[in-house]
Amino acid sequence: MKSYSLAILLVMFASGFLMSWAVEGASKEKAKRGDCPFRRPAMCLVYEPPQCQSDWQCPKKQKCCPDYCGIKCLDPVGTSEPDLFLPVQ
Repeated sequence: MKSYSLAILLVMFASGFLMSWAVEGASKEKAKRGDCPFRRPAMCLVYEPPQCQSDWQCPKKQKCCPDYCGIKCLDPVGTSEPDLFLPVQ
């Protein structure tokens, strides 16, 4: 009986670990490339509800960044990706 209980406990622990791994994304990086743009601190009368909690909730290359009165998806700065539409010389 004890080994059966231990096996059930082990299966529950492993499934919880694997589910959290699958939800977070096993192959994803922790953050997208680039940095959040600098925002000067501001006095806000009303804080907006956050639009995101991680970079992966933002579309395309945008990052989840603190903004003046909340957290929003913003275009990153300092990315090393080249522009695709360079003028031809």
